[in-house]
Amino acid sequence: MEPPQCPEDDDLRKIINKLAEFVARNGPDFEAMIKSKQIDNPRFRFLFGGDYFAYYKHRVTTEQARIKLQGDEDIPHPPSGYRLPGERTLENMQQMWMNNDSELKSLNLQQNSLRNQIRQSEQNLSAQHAALVQQQQTYIDDAVRKAQTETLQSETEACGISLKEFDEILLPIIESCTKDSISSGKNWILQHTSDSAKCSVILQYLLQKALLPDADFTHKLHLIYLVNDVLHHCIRKNAAELKKCLENVVIPMFCSAQLIAGEAQVAKLTKLLSLWESKVNFFDACVISKLKSPQSSLQEYRTNLLVKHPSVVSSVNLASKNAFDNYQQQHHAFVAHATQQIATLETQKQSLLEQQNMRQMHESQYYSDNSSDYPSTRLAAPPVLEESVEEQIVDQGGFSVPPPSFQLPDLSKPPPNLSAPQPKVVEQVEDLTPSVPYFDLPAGLIVPLIRLEDYSYKPLDASLIQLPQPTPPSERLLGAVEAFYSLPSHDRPRDGEGWEKLGLYEYYKVKNQSRKQKEEEILQGVRTRSRSPTPITIEMNSFKKKKKRRRYRSKSRSKSRSKSRSPPPAIIRKDIRGPPQRFIPNSLGNSHRGGMMRGMKKEDNDMMGKY
Repeated sequence: MEPPQCPEDDDLRKIINKLAEFVARNGPDFEAMIKSKQIDNPRFRFLFGGDYFAYYKHRVTTEQARIKLQGDEDIPHPPSGYRLPGERTLENMQQMWMNNDSELKSLNLQQNSLRNQIRQSEQNLSAQHAALVQQQQTYIDDAVRKAQTETLQSETEACGISLKEFDEILLPIIESCTKDSISSGKNWILQHTSDSAKCSVILQYLLQKALLPDADFTHKLHLIYLVNDVLHHCIRKNAAELKKCLENVVIPMFCSAQLIAGEAQVAKLTKLLSLWESKVNFFDACVISKLKSPQSSLQEYRTNLLVKHPSVVSSVNLASKNAFDNYQQQHHAFVAHATQQIATLETQKQSLLEQQNMRQMHESQYYSDNSSDYPSTRLAAPPVLEESVEEQIVDQGGFSVPPPSFQLPDLSKPPPNLSAPQPKVVEQVEDLTPSVPYFDLPAGLIVPLIRLEDYSYKPLDASLIQLPQPTPPSERLLGAVEAFYSLPSHDRPRDGEGWEKLGLYEYYKVKNQSRKQKEEEILQGVRTRSRSPTPITIEMNSFKKKKKRRRYRSKSRSKSRSKSRSPPPAIIRKDIRGPPQRFIPNSLGNSHRGGMMRGMKKEDNDMMGKY
């Protein structure tokens, strides 16, 4: 099976390869953190299933296999009796954690949906109440009108009046309102109002015709003209009883017409009202005042109707109340059911949160144990300076302009453990002494042992190396990771391989200042100069002493000495152009001298190797 196609863009390929390496070392939590940071970055679409997603997954799998193989070879075996959790166990824990997160989101969505339904039910209940109140008035008007019709029908039968005949008289008046029709209607009313009961029945029916819901202004105005003619007749004939009945009818009839009249139509009513007001014998001041206040007068008429028909009003109110109580009962039942469901979902959420906290504590303990017992396989700090810049720093000791917004890291503390971010802070480990040799530890652990004022080479005490505290990543670390994956800019230039230029500028700047301050304090006598290590000159001193002793001995040789004695010891001559050389007196033969040199060759080599 062929591997997925890699991107043609070198920068994008480097980003994918580096991120795959970090994710393989630090797990899916690190990938989730990068996703949250780079969710709007188009260059990181491969994290969300975009282009080169398959290549990214392939790189992660390859790096994981390589790290696992390297870890099996490099990491020492754990002590006997200790069982290291398997990768599948950790993957299962992380998978369960992700499942819990999705379940928590689902529970939150269900709770929010139920709360929205409760609010919607409350709004619906308020709307139902407003609609019932509005419909209640319509129901009352219809019920009162029906009751009036029934009462009027019974009174008409008692008086022996035919309302059908009266409708035939009123129809031409309503349609055309001619003088003949008005006169015919007036005559019919005068003929059938011989007593007060008949007057009340006929005029109440006339008012009912004027107050019909579908009656327009012209319909009302023509009936008002008929009443006006009857009033004139009452004034001329002094029919006080009929006039009294007409006063009770004309007020609601005239006011209802005023409320629906337009500007041109109001002028007709105003003209008629002025006529009634100018004549003393038509209406008294109380009636004229009511005619000038149509809104209040019509409301008073309707109130009187409600008083006359209390049973009808009570029945309508009771029906409306029962309907609203039914709606309210349904609302309360739904709210109780939804509240119970919300409480059940909350219980499930608390259970999932407790399980998640326990897994987080277990996983935190797992990372803490691994970081304290085994060499760290976390992120390695990338180089931040290219070779040319490093050579410039070493040779010249000077620096160019620093990059803006660069912060000096706190080198007085151990580097933070670059483990995946944990939701809870792990308790500090008491014993931070590494359990492996110093050469198996990350190189970053020696940074706290080097002070800013140190500028000469001297051996470090490996026993002072300590492991860092297992702490969650700080904001500075997260900012550094984000800056590492950010695109090159004017403020953060990169070299050809993608590393940040002048990344250690501030560090060397402060270090040079510390060195200068230390030298000034030494010159001022504030502090003493540290002693340099004593050079190894033991053998050299012994050779000098031997040479000095031989200086006072006689160079001549006594003839009485036996030739069988051992040859004199060789002396050491130090040549300024080379290492010390062995000198053999001339009295010895060449063969003996050569044998002596061959016999001392190994010793000479060992001694010369010491220097």
